[in-house]
Amino acid sequence: MRFDALSLLTGLLIGGAIAPTQAQPTVVYHCEGGSAVVVHGDRQIVLSLGDETLLLPQMDTNPVTGEPLPAAETRYGDGETVLILRGEEVAIARNNQIVYQNCRYGRS
Repeated sequence: MRFDALSLLTGLLIGGAIAPTQAQPTVVYHCEGGSAVVVHGDRQIVLSLGDETLLLPQMDTNPVTGEPLPAAETRYGDGETVLILRGEEVAIARNNQIVYQNCRYGRS
């Protein structure tokens, strides 16, 4: 199934869901709970978790409190799934529960 997820990621890039730029790395995060593949775009990402691939926009506020996010934190989410970046620390939450944590990355 990894081939299908990568094909979908490529299709989203070619199809224009994520506009190509020079600074658009693909990152594989190895986490407690599994691995995630992320393609960074302009204020959005494509997140692949196993057989599921999601297009997540960048969030400007905390969805629970409505407060602006701290400068050191970036979030991408769709209301159900949220990827949280704090410096080099990465976590993925589903329905406000952390499901992937202690993520380490390596560029592909």
